[in-house]
Amino acid sequence: MNLGLPELLVILAIIILASMAFSVYAAMLPEGPLMLRFFNRDDAFYYFKVAQNISEGYGITFDRLEPTNGFHPLWMAVCIPFFALARFDLVLPFRLLLVFLGILNAGTILLIYRSLRKAASEQAGLVGACLWAFSYPIQLLVARMGLETGLTAFCIALLIYTVVMAERQAEWKTRHYLRFSLAAILVLLGRLDNIFLVIIF
Repeated sequence: MNLGLPELLVILAIIILASMAFSVYAAMLPEGPLMLRFFNRDDAFYYFKVAQNISEGYGITFDRLEPTNGFHPLWMAVCIPFFALARFDLVLPFRLLLVFLGILNAGTILLIYRSLRKAASEQAGLVGACLWAFSYPIQLLVARMGLETGLTAFCIALLIYTVVMAERQAEWKTRHYLRFSLAAILVLLGRLDNIFLVIIF
């Protein structure tokens, strides 16, 4: 099967839109089901409260009394602008965060497709994209709970994509090392324990 660009774009659009529909549906739920189904891990609320306090000028603190640490910096940086809106509406940041996680997930799907297409075939790319988009255990991890998992998955997919693209060249050039380094930094900031993954790469 040798699909042309229009067919590939249509298939990818269907996969990505179907994945995004889940996030939009979740974001539109009433407050009770929204919180019970999609934000049922207390770890996420440590991020959210610290992000709210930072946005309101109290510094990096959970209780506004003592400084705190122990969070992954990139996800905290993402949460801050969302939870700056909590002063106007306590639930709005959660809805917007779910949509943002859906956009990140769509980006991950696209990166998986492009990596597998370059490394193997169009069919492998579409199968990989479908498996990621429609696997319930994967989506449970990356699209729910408000944790850094969705961002980390995107950063790792980006790192893999930079390696796949560089390996297709006769030799790595400066731009390849630069792209790899930037992606590796994002992976590390996405979850600090990803240092082991970066070392392996």
